[in-house]
Amino acid sequence: MRGMVSAIMMLVVTVLVARDASATPQLSLQASTELSDTVLSQSLKIHVDTIRLTSRFPGNITVDTSALRVWADGDSLKMHDDTYAQRDWLYKLKHKQLQMDDPSVRWPSSFAGWCVGVYNWFQRNFNARDTTYVKGDGKMGKLMLTSDNWADNYLFGSKTLPYITMGSKLFPNLGIYAKYGILSIGYSVDISTLFGGNHSNHQKWNFSVGCAKFNIEAHLWRNSGTTYIHRFDDIKEMKNLDLPYDGLTFSAANIHGYYIFNNRRFDFGAALSYSNNQRISQGSALVGLDASRIVAFFDFTKLPEELIESNPYPLENYRFHYQSYSVLGGYSFNWVLNKHFVFNATAIPGLGVAYSREDASMSDKLQLAGVFKGVAGLLYTTNRFFIGARFRYHANAVLSDDIDFMNGRLNFQASAGFRF
Repeated sequence: MRGMVSAIMMLVVTVLVARDASATPQLSLQASTELSDTVLSQSLKIHVDTIRLTSRFPGNITVDTSALRVWADGDSLKMHDDTYAQRDWLYKLKHKQLQMDDPSVRWPSSFAGWCVGVYNWFQRNFNARDTTYVKGDGKMGKLMLTSDNWADNYLFGSKTLPYITMGSKLFPNLGIYAKYGILSIGYSVDISTLFGGNHSNHQKWNFSVGCAKFNIEAHLWRNSGTTYIHRFDDIKEMKNLDLPYDGLTFSAANIHGYYIFNNRRFDFGAALSYSNNQRISQGSALVGLDASRIVAFFDFTKLPEELIESNPYPLENYRFHYQSYSVLGGYSFNWVLNKHFVFNATAIPGLGVAYSREDASMSDKLQLAGVFKGVAGLLYTTNRFFIGARFRYHANAVLSDDIDFMNGRLNFQASAGFRF
C-alpha cells in the first residue's frame, strides 16, 4: 500500500469587502487541498469561514478566483499561464500568436533564441517609431507580384569628340518579391523569356535591408541586348535618331545606404517598399554613401551604316571599367492624401571620385564622379492588400580629360500584394 502523499499550497485569495464610505481591505487566507494516497485530486478546495469574516467585516464578501489556473503534472500541482506545449514557437505560429518579443516563447534551439534576441535588440534600438505619425499594421511579412520595367541610357564624348547618346527600349519584366521583418529579396525576369521562349539578355537583381534609422540597397544590372542610338552630335541633320546598335555589353553593381534624420516620424519605405503606414505627412533629410562598379564595352565596328563613315572616334572599341565612391545628401517627403493613399518624392544627388581599371580606355588617374538618385512612389492600401507604383532613376557620371561617360537606369514598377 502506498504511503500517504500530502501537499500544502499557499493561495492568495482576494477578498473584496464593500463598505459604505470606507476603503476596501484585502486579506490573505490559508487554504488547503486534499489528495488521496493513490489518486491526485483534480479539484481545489478553499475553506473560508464567512461567518467570522462577516462579523468582523460587515458587508458583501466576494472571492475572485477567475485568474487562478491549476494544472496537474505527475504528483504535483503547478501554476501556469500556458502549458509547455503551448509555449512552443510552432504552436504559437499555427495559432497566429507568435510574437518575436514574447519572452515566454520556446524556440527550437538556443541559437535560434539568441538570433531572436539580437533581432529584438535591433528593433528596440533602430526601429522605434512615434505611432502618432508612423504605425505598423502588426504584420511582419508581405508577398507581392511586380511588373518591373526598366531601361538603360548612355552618353559619352569629350570636347574634341562628338557626344553620342543611346539607350535601350523599355524591358518588361515580371518579378516576385518577399519581405519578412527587416529583410527583403526579389528577382525578376524578362517577359519574353517566360512567354516568348527567347533567352533574356537583360537581368536585374535587388537586395535591401532597412529600418527606421537607415536604409541599405544593393543592385545588379546586366544588358547585352540591342541598344538604339538617339543622337550623334557630329552630324547636325542626324540628332534625333532611333538606329539599332548591337555592339554594347553593360553591367553595373551598386550599393548605397542612407541615414534618415527624422526617423521617428518619417518612414522612408511607406510608399516605396510598402512597409509601415505613414499617418501624418512628414519628411526627412538623408545623408549616405554610394559605391558603384561599372563595366561597359562599345564596339564601334558595329555602328549603323549611316554612322560608320562619319565616325570620328580613333579607336574601334571603347571599354569603360571604373569604380566610384560618392557622398550622398538629399531629402524625402511623404504626403498622406487620405487614409488609403500616400505619395513619396525623393531626390538624392552625390559627388565623389572614380578611378578606371587597367583594362579601361580612359586614363587611370582619379576622376570626378557624380551620382543622382530620384524616386517617386504612390501607394493605395486597404486592410491587408495594397497596390503601388514606383518610379526610380539612378545615374552615374565620370568626367575626365579623355572622355566623359554617363550611364543611367530608369525603373518603373507596378505592384500588388498582401501582408501576412
